[in-house]
Amino acid sequence: MMGRVKRAVIRNLAQLLPSDAAFFLKIFGRQNPSLAMRIQACLEEPRFGEYFVRHYVSNGLQLPPTVTEKLLLRAYFHLAWGEPDDCMETALNLEHPANLRKRDILRALLVSKDFAMPESAQALGISEQTVQIYDCLCFNVRDRMNEALYISSIVWPNGRSVEHSASSGEALLRAGYDHGTAAVLDLAGFRREREKFLSIPDQLQRMEETLLAEAGLALNLGLAHTDEVPALQRALRILQANFKNQAKQPPAQPLGALVGLPAMSHGRAINDTLKEQQRRSRQVRKDGLKKQIGEPSSGNET
Repeated sequence: MMGRVKRAVIRNLAQLLPSDAAFFLKIFGRQNPSLAMRIQACLEEPRFGEYFVRHYVSNGLQLPPTVTEKLLLRAYFHLAWGEPDDCMETALNLEHPANLRKRDILRALLVSKDFAMPESAQALGISEQTVQIYDCLCFNVRDRMNEALYISSIVWPNGRSVEHSASSGEALLRAGYDHGTAAVLDLAGFRREREKFLSIPDQLQRMEETLLAEAGLALNLGLAHTDEVPALQRALRILQANFKNQAKQPPAQPLGALVGLPAMSHGRAINDTLKEQQRRSRQVRKDGLKKQIGEPSSGNET
């Protein structure tokens, strides 16, 4: 593995840049930021490695002798001295607008918890070295996946409450972080071998769990009594459809009570009601399957 630009390294590099460096001027303008402010700005910038090298190249300066990270030196040799380096050139060119789609897919793969270097490089038609360089200099996330605040600021820069209005690049990032590389490649339109087929009951259960999780997020955001909450509406519709199509007897509590969310305040919380409806729906499916194969149904769960 080639050299990395880890958090401790970034802190050291930040102290080498003068306060009037172009990187700081872009963030702070003409104010004089403290050293602590400058370090924090560097830590929050995934592309800091490239910006650091370009500062010395654009000003005709040598890198300080304390800079020993291999990829930083390699980038400097390529940009300042014109040393041929196809992998470095390809990685840096991913930031060009012409390569926006490939860049967005690579970023989404890099934030995936099941990221695999060979498979990611092969999918994008680039070398593993190019992926390593891009991760280190332009989108530094693999070494910082355990920093929840840093990663969330990249994946959800405006918070999860607006995730349904995400751009294509943001949608890819969230698919990768939440569901892994397979979801990224699916969303990007790659032709892949299909996953193992799930039975209809299993698919329904998976859908229910996903929709209820989204509904739970909306509830945690205090949106239970908001007129238009897509996550809650979807969760309620699928529960209603399950009971309409599969239930042999009506549930103890009519589903009509779910439509008027304010009425939920009388008796039980909406979270509890949604969980109860999910449990009942799951039991109905189990009993239906047992009936088909001749086994006695289990009745209500306790």
